[in-house]
Amino acid sequence: MTGLTTIGEGGTVDYTISSTTAGSGTPPFLLQAGETITYEITLTAADATNPDDFVNASYNGVAVDTANPLAAVTVPGTNGTYVVTPAAPTGTTQTATVVYTQGSSNGPIDDLVVSLETFDDNLVEGDEDYAISIGNLTSSADPQVSIDSAADTVMTTIVDNDTANFTLSQSSTSVDEGNAVTFTLTLDGADSGAGAAAVQTGNSASIDIDLALLGPTSLNDFDENSDQTVNETNPLYLAIVDAVNDFNTTGGFTPGGPGSFEVVATATGATVTFNGDSTQTAPSLAI
Repeated sequence: MTGLTTIGEGGTVDYTISSTTAGSGTPPFLLQAGETITYEITLTAADATNPDDFVNASYNGVAVDTANPLAAVTVPGTNGTYVVTPAAPTGTTQTATVVYTQGSSNGPIDDLVVSLETFDDNLVEGDEDYAISIGNLTSSADPQVSIDSAADTVMTTIVDNDTANFTLSQSSTSVDEGNAVTFTLTLDGADSGAGAAAVQTGNSASIDIDLALLGPTSLNDFDENSDQTVNETNPLYLAIVDAVNDFNTTGGFTPGGPGSFEVVATATGATVTFNGDSTQTAPSLAI
């Protein structure tokens, strides 16, 4: 079996299952009329890949149900016919039994091309891996028929084409004593086109925010709580805590759950983490 090992979202991979023959007589070596070869084809996800990652699937050009790429189908060929019968998916694994029946004449075994078109979504999810493999072969023709163990599996990586980037903006470049400046931290998601993208549920994005003191500025110049208390050792962290609490409370998000922000103090500021929910394309904190 052969096929691409890397494909971008929205691309199609053709997996070709073909046969090679050899013998002591004079080639070509043919499969006898009416004989059958049976094997299993398995689609296995190495991570979060699932049937939703495929938008079209076919066998030798015959389309199948993308809810299960290894769906039931009968595929007539030049020399014989393939019949694919799927089993119920189990977790991240889908298996189907493939039966090839040679036609009314002796002849070579037809190739089977399994085509999977990946879905170009708008989720920042990282690259995803899956494998197509064949195994458990039986044959009514000859026990010499076997699967090449060096070419029985193709691992393919779907390359994510969506991105998410943090930006920081400020309400003013200067401020009078006693007044406040608001800094807005936004996580902007973008898909491969001109649209927006969201961080997938189960994934997260983190960034460090630091406070650098320039010139005569000191920590005593900041009052995060507007209580005129000096000697706040990490006013930026305290301000971010307030912003995170406001965001989670207003949005009804559980801290640490999908859609929420989290914050951890660092020596000069904080590490801010957004937990993806597959929905928000530009969550932001007002600090």
